[in-house]
Amino acid sequence: MNHAVLSQRIFDTVQQLPAALQQEVLDFAAFLAQRVQASAQQEWHDLQAAQTTALHDVWDNPEDEVWNDA
Repeated sequence: MNHAVLSQRIFDTVQQLPAALQQEVLDFAAFLAQRVQASAQQEWHDLQAAQTTALHDVWDNPEDEVWNDA
């Protein structure tokens, strides 16, 4: 099912609900969106940590000390 069709089905279904339940659906959707964003941020931090570890010897070596103050 493509995005537009799915969005329309969600809209049609939620539109039939009473206002209080529509708010509950909205709150749940916002919760899911926040969880996805937090997961993406965690993945980014994990990637940064992996790069830092992998490149530590490249960045921190006696031959390149002269560049630390540049």
